[in-house]
Amino acid sequence: MIKQSLYGGGLFVSKKLVILDGIPLDMFKAKIEGEERILFKFNSEQYEKLTEEIMNTEVGIPDDTLLICISYKPDKRGRFYKFISKEGQVKEFSPLDASKAKSFIRQQADGLNLNEETVTSILEKVGTDQFCLVSEIEKLRFRKERNPETPLDSTIVDQICF
Repeated sequence: MIKQSLYGGGLFVSKKLVILDGIPLDMFKAKIEGEERILFKFNSEQYEKLTEEIMNTEVGIPDDTLLICISYKPDKRGRFYKFISKEGQVKEFSPLDASKAKSFIRQQADGLNLNEETVTSILEKVGTDQFCLVSEIEKLRFRKERNPETPLDSTIVDQICF
């Protein structure tokens, strides 16, 4: 199905977007029967076959296809990573650190007058995922609109945010 998506023609489209999650080979830890194991999103045989076909195709990736490979911990020594680095573009998006996350929270919570303790409380409760942060700040904004006289503090954050 992946090869068909990459190399098949689109009937009513001029460009295709194909997103491969877990390539270059991405591993994750899981507990199975009480034992922690390292698993891969693709088995190595499927991965090798797919990447060899992509790298060895004379056509390469068609011009009408945008290929995005998502990997949280890619092996930068691997052949496919080097191929993508040479033939395409590699963009790295590192997670936010605490100071950047706090400034992101302040930016999104503009007008809510959050003090430093409340910002820290939001960060501890929600984490650094920007999508989740925006969602939880919207909940706080709605709470503030309903109860404008009550200040937003860490107690309110604990009651409202996940």
